[in-house]
Amino acid sequence: MKKDNFIWWVLGGVGAVAIWYYYKNNNNKKSVTTQDLVVDVLQEEQDKYSTPFQAEYKIVMPSDMVSAKVRAKAEALRAGRFAIQPEKVQAPLYI
Repeated sequence: MKKDNFIWWVLGGVGAVAIWYYYKNNNNKKSVTTQDLVVDVLQEEQDKYSTPFQAEYKIVMPSDMVSAKVRAKAEALRAGRFAIQPEKVQAPLYI
């Protein structure tokens, strides 16, 4: 009888720790919105063509023809990806 209670307490504790880690790591993720960049690039591409041409055809950019503005923005977004963040460094834990 006591072993059954102990097993349930251990499973409950492991579940609580797993939920805590999940929410702790899930909240630290940053979402990068590139909607403004897409709008800027589409506007830049549409400015290259006349209005009647745009009315008849939809402008689609191939993935290998990326403008300089997109490359610059991508480099800015990637710059700090693997950088050390001093505010997130924790002291070592000794048991």
